[in-house]
Amino acid sequence: MIIHSRRRGYPGHGTYRHYTARDEQWSVMGEVTVINGFGREPVYVQGLWVEPDYRRQGIATQLLHAVKGHYARFTLACHPSNTEAQGLYRKLSLKQTEGTGSIMRFTSN
Repeated sequence: MIIHSRRRGYPGHGTYRHYTARDEQWSVMGEVTVINGFGREPVYVQGLWVEPDYRRQGIATQLLHAVKGHYARFTLACHPSNTEAQGLYRKLSLKQTEGTGSIMRFTSN
């Protein structure tokens, strides 16, 4: 598996970094986007997903490790019913910082 990273800046909106996991044929296995609002941390991790055929193979973990390699602190959110995501975040030692209503928020460090 290859983790490919690309960064884009949008005037007035900060920067975005996209991480894409690809197999040997360069097919997309999963992706995550990081929003960096004008250089401040923690950055916000958005849209973490893995193609169904590649799930439960450690791809989401490797994508989040790639994020950790670039950013000291980040935050992400998931729906309270998404227990698989919550389990992954806890396994990676992310701390739950919020959990009321329709969203649960986790933060690194």
